[in-house]
Amino acid sequence: MIMKTQTPFASSYWVVPNQLLVGEIPMASNKKEMKVKLDSLINLNVSAVINLMEVDEKDHSGNLFFNYQAHLNEHGVLTHQFPIKGIYHLLCR
Repeated sequence: MIMKTQTPFASSYWVVPNQLLVGEIPMASNKKEMKVKLDSLINLNVSAVINLMEVDEKDHSGNLFFNYQAHLNEHGVLTHQFPIKGIYHLLCR
């Protein structure tokens, strides 16, 4: 019997069950929905989140994304930001 491990939201999956989770940015169209996603990470005891976006990255409407790091940090979840563009430029020197 294969046991399915719970994920915090639909667009996420466990690479290594209960150790390494990957998925979309825990964002939503409003702060209330975003908090639901963040709290689902917290409730699964996620200990760290790696954000691959630029600090000033914007959505398709040109709006800055909500900063979710403070909420996670308040609950003991470490956050790290390693923008893909920055990593790409380092590798292509």
